[in-house]
Amino acid sequence: MQKKILLGLVVVLALGAGYWACNRYSLNQVNDFASCSGAWGSLILESYPEQCRTRDGRTFPNTSQIAVEPESAASNITYEEALVIAQDSECTKKGELVDDYLYNSNTKTWWIGLEVGEKFAQEGCSPACVVSEETQTAEINWRCTGLIPEEVEKVEIE
Repeated sequence: MQKKILLGLVVVLALGAGYWACNRYSLNQVNDFASCSGAWGSLILESYPEQCRTRDGRTFPNTSQIAVEPESAASNITYEEALVIAQDSECTKKGELVDDYLYNSNTKTWWIGLEVGEKFAQEGCSPACVVSEETQTAEINWRCTGLIPEEVEKVEIE
């Protein structure tokens, strides 16, 4: 009876070691999304682009899903050129340009962050210097929310 238990234990340990070795070997073979998605125990994450996470925590993006911006959406002027236009505009007369910018391919404009001085500040607004690619000019877009809190007089209750 003890020999059967001992033999069973040896068989289980041998199978476990073989299973571990095979899985360890297959994890070493995973080096991209395609191999990860076929590996046992890997998860496909719901994201864009899709990502595959291995059992040991490595993540691989699906490079075939990475969006490439069409050439028509690319800017005709660089950020540096837009910055020069912004520096020679009303934007710098009312504030200081900050290193916070983005390009809007729909409107063909560069939006550069602007910190206006106290003299020009408007409550509820977050201004940006907007450089038009088409006209090569810049102007301030105040980006106001319209929500200006009312001043309420405090009344003490006796």
